[in-house]
Amino acid sequence: MSRLSPHAGALAAVLALGACNAPGAKDTPTPSQATTQPASCVLASPAAGSAERAAILDALRPRIEAMTGKPVEFVVNRLETACDYARLIATPRARSGSDEYEPVDVLFVRKDGVWALGMIAAGEEDSDPAADQYKARYSGAPEALLYL
Repeated sequence: MSRLSPHAGALAAVLALGACNAPGAKDTPTPSQATTQPASCVLASPAAGSAERAAILDALRPRIEAMTGKPVEFVVNRLETACDYARLIATPRARSGSDEYEPVDVLFVRKDGVWALGMIAAGEEDSDPAADQYKARYSGAPEALLYL
């Protein structure tokens, strides 16, 4: 595994302070756009190499690549879906293997069959837990997904 890039701390700060989309941002479904979830939402983990997994990772990739200035891949620690939501905990790294960045915790929303970045949880020490951040903005997200 690559050592952390000297830019890893800067990436973490940018993710925590600026990467979370503001409500109503054009690439982020707002909570009102998210569909009401049935009580029967169950967790599922998209298989490696599946189209659904690729679509979720591809919804995040441009944001991370814009911040790092490099093509990235993700070391997925956990990826779960439930109804029209997905949560990813992963470590981005440069495809070249030269840099590894701070892990990210991300919530995605599926609207009209397309996965979109919902928000990246702030990971600073004094931040609320990711589940609380997501629940405050996406109250319709399944509890099982929020509290992994």
